[in-house]
Amino acid sequence: MHQKIYRPDIDGLRAIAVLAVMAFHAFPNRFPGGFIGVDVFFVISGYLITQIIISSLNAGTFSFSDFYARRIRRIFPALILVLLSTLVFGWFTLFADEYKQLSKHVISGSASVANLVLWSEAGYFDNASYTKPLLHLWSLGVEEQFYLIWPAALILLWRRRVNLSLVAGLIGVASFGASLYLSYHSPIAGFYSPAARMWELMVGCFLAIHQSRSSVTARPLVANMIAIIGAGMLIISMFLTRNTMVFPGWIAILPMGTALMIWAGPGTLVGYMLSMRPLVFIGLISYPLYLWHWPLLSFAQILTGNVLRASVAALLLCAAFILAILTYFLAEKRLRRGGGLFIKTGGLVAALLIVVTGASAVFVTGGADRRALAQAGQFLSDAKSDWSYDATGFDNGAITGIHTLNGLSSASAIFIGDSLMGQFYPRLRMLYAQETPLLTATYISRNHCTPIPNTGRRSGSVACDDYYRAAMKMAQGSDFRRVVLAGSWEGAAAYLQGPQYQPFVNDLRELVLSGKDVVIVLMAPHSSLFDPTVQGATYRNLFKRMHAGPLFIDRAVLEPQDALSSRLLRRIARESGARVVNPYDAICPDNKCPIVFEGKSTHTDDYHMTTSGSAALASFMDDLVRNP
Repeated sequence: MHQKIYRPDIDGLRAIAVLAVMAFHAFPNRFPGGFIGVDVFFVISGYLITQIIISSLNAGTFSFSDFYARRIRRIFPALILVLLSTLVFGWFTLFADEYKQLSKHVISGSASVANLVLWSEAGYFDNASYTKPLLHLWSLGVEEQFYLIWPAALILLWRRRVNLSLVAGLIGVASFGASLYLSYHSPIAGFYSPAARMWELMVGCFLAIHQSRSSVTARPLVANMIAIIGAGMLIISMFLTRNTMVFPGWIAILPMGTALMIWAGPGTLVGYMLSMRPLVFIGLISYPLYLWHWPLLSFAQILTGNVLRASVAALLLCAAFILAILTYFLAEKRLRRGGGLFIKTGGLVAALLIVVTGASAVFVTGGADRRALAQAGQFLSDAKSDWSYDATGFDNGAITGIHTLNGLSSASAIFIGDSLMGQFYPRLRMLYAQETPLLTATYISRNHCTPIPNTGRRSGSVACDDYYRAAMKMAQGSDFRRVVLAGSWEGAAAYLQGPQYQPFVNDLRELVLSGKDVVIVLMAPHSSLFDPTVQGATYRNLFKRMHAGPLFIDRAVLEPQDALSSRLLRRIARESGARVVNPYDAICPDNKCPIVFEGKSTHTDDYHMTTSGSAALASFMDDLVRNP
């Protein structure tokens, strides 16, 4: 296969990309935009792969077998080492459900579909990102799917003498359109879908095609200006982008400044800086460095159950550098070059299949559930799955899937909120199974839709403002004597202090004036200490202690964190005529809020109570349906 001309500045760009991603993962508050380093990698990959293929086609030396053998020798050595290491380390450190999830990610990472599997897992109650040591393989999945499709398409177009620049441009524009639509209407799909990410690779492809057809180079002054603009776009994106923003979206255009720096060439001031030896060296080891750094950070957080201190994160990044250097010199370089390339390629494929076989065995045995640690972790696995309330739907302006529990009279209480209202439903379900309260309970909730007007939030494809208006209209029905609101007030405190305040007061006052008893349920106990995943860090070492008796958190420690939202809600209640109920009074007897109650975890994560926890402790709900 024809060899491309080496560009040290591109290795420098790789270094910038991997350092940005590592900084974001290790110090997310200090480098919140570092994740755009992945987008830089996409541009570089599209450019280099297209350049390799076109130069080989021009030389008449292209071979599919040679192309993919090179890809295998490039990708597999570090990937196999990381997959095997995480699988072995997980045996000694992960609970059964965690280990089963890891094995699934090993398999999907090996099959180049990590992004699709992670996409299928994503949801409101998905595990936190740090509990997935192979989460970062999603980007590798996108690239490998590109490697499977683009070479064949490019060669077919080449042989039919189709305008390659036009096709690359059309694909890029179509993918960018899909990216914009999905980013705003289905953000998870917009993030993981190869269709929504292909345009970033096509930017690099288009540049490589253009350069293969034109030998014209810009004047030094123009090239320097273009490189500076490209560098400026990249720098701005790192400081402007936040993981709370819609992404990719429009802002993903900024990291495409990478293409401008590549186009300007290595002879510019920016190119000279990128070609400095330290950056070039980091660029050379960027692939194994990317693969190693996240499992180290992830396992450390799993084991500690806390956000890592900066000093610990820094030490782990140093360890990642050491592992990357060893991987590059002892594995990558030896397997990519030298004699016996056919045997090396076959050996790498066989080695990956062995790893996949081991991961498959872990998966089918439920995370190797015979291990002592796996059996001990069943307590926490049960807690993570102990959630049995389905959020109501929304279709054509109407709420669907409403939950109704029939009482002695036709008079009803309607319960409206987000998932923090949904968490109390098991208590009512248990109550109605044991007795028949006076009021009928009508229960509606929508994840992420805190019952406040005009927030602009979305829950999947549903606009929370539309959902709120439909719920308020429903609450005005004559059968409803009581309207109960609960939600993530702490997370929505900014709305309660903003222009939403008065419309919210007006809506509640209107309900009160129509003769309804309006109840605002304040925040229930919440803390990262309730999260079974965080408990797991202690549980791994203190299993016997966890079963020796309930663990508690003092109410005085927890309640102040909601002081702002509680103060605002009490004021709203006074102005509207509503009343407030404080769940702490019931859930925290003797001012002790239990983490474990009657041998079971009270929470399924840091905010949401388990089915058993809610049924046992949320007794404040009883009076809301027993009394008129």
